[in-house]
Amino acid sequence: MEMTTTLRWTARVLSVGLIGLFLVLLIGEGVPNPLELTLTELALFCAVGVMLGGLAAAWRQARIGGAVTLLGYLGFVVVSGSVPGGEVFPLYPLTAVLFIVAGTLETRRVNDEKA
Repeated sequence: MEMTTTLRWTARVLSVGLIGLFLVLLIGEGVPNPLELTLTELALFCAVGVMLGGLAAAWRQARIGGAVTLLGYLGFVVVSGSVPGGEVFPLYPLTAVLFIVAGTLETRRVNDEKA
């Protein structure tokens, strides 16, 4: 199997897992009322939304979606004031980087075939 395909599908599997986990937690805990959240909590919730949107977009546009995911992650870090730890949260930027690398390799392959 080609490395680009492996990277792309690894990123896709991780993205489905991350989006699925978020949905399970959202359903289990309930959707928070935005009027009851502090400004910081609302900003963090939006940053997670940007990350999830980026992961979904990366299925069609790998580099753009990966970049959006990284921007959401950076926003989360800036608002929270620290790099989130744990087992799951570091998977967001990892998945984004996998999408970006796969998209870049695919673009180079296509450009090389045209030349």
